[in-house]
Order: sequence, then structure tokens, then C-alpha cells
Amino acid sequence: MEIVESPHEEVPAAPTPKRSRFAIALVLLLVLVGSTAGVVAAVRGIVDSRNGEPRYGMYQVLNDGERARIGASSDAEVLWSPGAASAFGRFLESEVPGNPTEFLEVTMFGDYAFAIARDPVDRTQVVQGEWRGDEVYLFRSLALLAGAEPATFDQADVPWGRLDGLMNDAEDLLEVEEPEIRYLQITAEASAANGMVIQVFITSQNDEGGVVIADGLGAVTQVVKGAGLP
Repeated sequence: MEIVESPHEEVPAAPTPKRSRFAIALVLLLVLVGSTAGVVAAVRGIVDSRNGEPRYGMYQVLNDGERARIGASSDAEVLWSPGAASAFGRFLESEVPGNPTEFLEVTMFGDYAFAIARDPVDRTQVVQGEWRGDEVYLFRSLALLAGAEPATFDQADVPWGRLDGLMNDAEDLLEVEEPEIRYLQITAEASAANGMVIQVFITSQNDEGGVVIADGLGAVTQVVKGAGLP
């Protein structure tokens, strides 16, 4: 496992809070790029904190309605909790088009998430989804998959049972005692184990944090410590 000290720009930025779903739709319609990287960047930059009961800062927890909607257990606190993670994977599969859904990326916060998948109808497009407050909002982006075949993954191959432990390991490895923002991203990568890479992002009010990178089996491969995520 590699540990990298990165005090500045090498730590990926956390999403910037926004407020309106109209803004989400507008930005997604304006994303006219030739690779999935632009799609990922667009979704990554359009995240919102919502009303709830946070443990630390923007760290939100599931409410009873959200647990019921995805079929999580009553004691599941966040989407990567053992009683919620695999249920949420199946929920995404049922809501985002595809049989099976060909995911490019899934980004999970405590009680909301984003997903990017290949459009099963028009293979040159992607479907971008947001799950928040018991609802799923889907958007299609135009002509984003020109060129080489993009890597995708099946939710059935995600090590859902490892995510909670991976988040806990990340807090220890990054030495963050009271996280303000915590989220993880599962990104398709053809050469990686299980066809995906998992990244855990953590920051605190004291500008501690960084990213922990794991392979598709949930084994940590790299730790990047930085000055916190904006």
C-alpha cells in the first residue's frame, strides 16, 4: 500500500454545495465533451446538502423513509452501512436503465447519491441519475461516448459489504478524528480488479483529510494525505 503526502492540488476536490435541481439539469445539458471524464466532473461538482440530522457538518444520515425506499435495515445509518449498501446497489439497478445497468460511476454520500451509466437505448449517450429524499431524478447527456468503448461495471460485482469497513479504515489511515465531509466513488476501470476502483474522500473542519484508494475487491492500494478537501 502506497502512502502519499499531498498538501495541495493532488487531492481531488469535494463537490461544491448547490441548491437547485434546475441547476443540475442545466449543467448536465451543457456537458458536451468527448469522454466520460467530463460527465464525472459535472456530476461531482453539483452536490447539495439537505435537511437532516448530521453527525458532523455535511455528514448526513438516512431517515426512516429513505431506508424503506431502498430496502435498508432499520439500523442502517448511511448508504454504505452493512444494512444498506447492497440493498442500495440493487435499488440503483432497478432505477437506472439497463439490464444489467452498465455503471460508469457511483458516488455515495451518507443519504444521497449520484450514478452515471451507459444508455441502453443510445449507446453513444449516458444516463445520469441522482437519488435524494426518496426520489430518483434521471438525465440523459448528449453524445458523450464518442471513441473507444468505455469501461463499465455491474453493481453485482461491487464489494458492498466492504464499504463500511473501508470508510472506517480511511478515517484511521488519514488520521481524521471528526470528519466534516465523507463520501466514496466507485469508478469503472477495465484493468482493475472487478473492473472498478473505489475512492474514499474525507475532510474535517481543521483541513485534515485526503483520499484512500482501493481496488474493486476493497483492498486499500494507496493513501493520499492532503490539506483537506475544499
